[in-house]
Amino acid sequence: MVCRARTSSVWARPRNFTAAGNFMVLSEPNCIGQNFAMNEMKVVTALTLKRYQLIAEPTMKPKIIPRLVLRSLNGIHIKIKPLDAES
Repeated sequence: MVCRARTSSVWARPRNFTAAGNFMVLSEPNCIGQNFAMNEMKVVTALTLKRYQLIAEPTMKPKIIPRLVLRSLNGIHIKIKPLDAES
């Protein structure tokens, strides 16, 4: 297969790579499913907040790590309480 790709009778410049088209310029550099996954995560979060109340556990305080994105060493402990059906 390598020999066939470098045959000068088939290709004008067999040693040089020339793309047939510059199709990659038009596409986003992200994964195809990334946009779908982000939208799905937003829907799941919205439906969870619509049906449940998330309450911080008062006995388990998070130990914050100051970084670019705030993180907790011991996680964030929450209680989940269903909302009333009337709401």
